[in-house]
Amino acid sequence: MYKSIKIYFERLFTGSVIADGKYRLNIFTLFFYDKAVEQQYRQTANDPLSACLTLAIGAAAFVLFDLVDIYMLPEAQHYLSSQVRYITAALLLAGAIISIKPYFQDKIQELLLSCCGLANFSVLFLLCYVDGDARSAYYAGLTVIFLFQHFARLEFLYGAVASFVVCGVYAYVSIAVNPIQDVYLISNNLFLWMAFIAASATHFMFELRDRTNFIQRSELQDTNVEVGALLLTAEAANDSKAQFLAIISHELRTPLNAIIGFSELLSSTGEGEVTPRVMDYLTNIHDNGNDLYIAISRILDFAKGQYNAVQVNDKITDVNEMMQAVVQTMRNKAAQKSITLQMERPVEEYLVKLDQRLIMQALLNLISNSIKFTPRNGKITVSAAYKNSLKISVTDTGIGMSPEALDAVFNATVSHAPTTDIIGLGLPFVKQVAEMHDGHLQIQAIPDGGTIVTMEFEEQRIIRKGDADAMQQQILPALLAHKQRQEMVISGAAVNL
Repeated sequence: MYKSIKIYFERLFTGSVIADGKYRLNIFTLFFYDKAVEQQYRQTANDPLSACLTLAIGAAAFVLFDLVDIYMLPEAQHYLSSQVRYITAALLLAGAIISIKPYFQDKIQELLLSCCGLANFSVLFLLCYVDGDARSAYYAGLTVIFLFQHFARLEFLYGAVASFVVCGVYAYVSIAVNPIQDVYLISNNLFLWMAFIAASATHFMFELRDRTNFIQRSELQDTNVEVGALLLTAEAANDSKAQFLAIISHELRTPLNAIIGFSELLSSTGEGEVTPRVMDYLTNIHDNGNDLYIAISRILDFAKGQYNAVQVNDKITDVNEMMQAVVQTMRNKAAQKSITLQMERPVEEYLVKLDQRLIMQALLNLISNSIKFTPRNGKITVSAAYKNSLKISVTDTGIGMSPEALDAVFNATVSHAPTTDIIGLGLPFVKQVAEMHDGHLQIQAIPDGGTIVTMEFEEQRIIRKGDADAMQQQILPALLAHKQRQEMVISGAAVNL
């Protein structure tokens, strides 16, 4: 509340308004300039049940104070006051009942203003006729109604205007209609005006707090809506980018297949038909065409992963055989830079449920990156480890990675190589493959130079080779029996024919 009041007075002295845009708030009336926002605030701030309860309590208070009038008023005046009190109480009770009706949901403030005005008018009417101590009691009742307006959640402007009118009417009644002694005239009016100022100030501070909180909540909701819309736009743009990459990659791979195929065909011609110089050109065309084909395939796989178009087909796979095949494929490329490419077989042999094609592509990407970043005469090791999970690692003695590069390594638009011949999609694609298998990718920089990249998969994907053989032995008889039944059915059908 203190912060809200501080902001209010800062804006008051600068002649500004609280909040901007559609939530601009008048610093004097505390009404929103935008009528739709004002209506929205009233729907959240007005509580029909609270209004109903407050008006019912006010009606009960008017009836109960009639018991006090028995001892303070003559019989004739008491009869008049009782009539006024019971009529007012009945009208307040009627207001309490209709306040919860759907029709009055948007008119709570007008209903509260009418009921508070009725209560004030009833007390002022009685002040015109009563004598003696009763006048002081009724005068005190006016101050109670000031507080009643606050607890009934009557808006500040309505409450302030109603209280101001009551103070003016009371001054007129106490001077011209039912005069009181001068000493009481001054003290009563002074106290009533002070009560009006205090009640209005308190009412103002509470409503300012409520409206400021409403502005903050509404702006936060608007921001969330805008962020959601921007997120949907970004996702749509990302999908379009992935589709574009997939289409372009397909279009590029078609002529590349022809280039690679014709270069292989020309290279395979007999000796003497192609000069050594032309043969070198053909070899360069073939090798660079293959490199470009791999890069384009990487882009296509990455785009498919971004577009969620890659389907994971889990099959029981021998990790050792898979790693051996990948190492054998990349050994010649590593040998061109005099790099030793080796494989470390685990002590125990396991089978795993993985998509062999995707995992092999991921390993090819990792080894290809290691070859590019490892200087001549370096070493690359492919290994697997089983301990509550499957870890497939590629370790190299290359240039390593700085902490800044490790933080941005999965950004597909950033190149981390000292050269410019790198397509920076390898690690993001490997990360996608690991996550498609409910795993994750770890990258560790070796202090003396080099990097360890590890794909880790959950334990439920691991199958002991002995268990797999037992499963195969259990399934094999059933498959043979099923095959025999099929042959018998076919033979029977042939005989009938």
